[in-house]
Amino acid sequence: MADRVHYHVVVTGLVPGSAHTVHDHVGSCGGANLSRHLSVLATGVANGAGSLTFDATVPAFEFGSGRIVIVYDSARPVLITGCAAL
Repeated sequence: MADRVHYHVVVTGLVPGSAHTVHDHVGSCGGANLSRHLSVLATGVANGAGSLTFDATVPAFEFGSGRIVIVYDSARPVLITGCAAL
């Protein structure tokens, strides 16, 4: 889409039944706690296999180099438990 970007996100290694919020940021995983927030992509509960899978659509300007996805350890975005470069 010209003005939007579609993400398909699969997070693994979570505790089954645990809740997590996932954000889109600008920065690097090495400095994720200092990165700039762009969007809340999802808040969900890990399935019985410890996975959280979802689709999200964001404005096209949020896509590009230096974008990361941050996984928080709970539904409240306080403690980062995972990060991946897009």
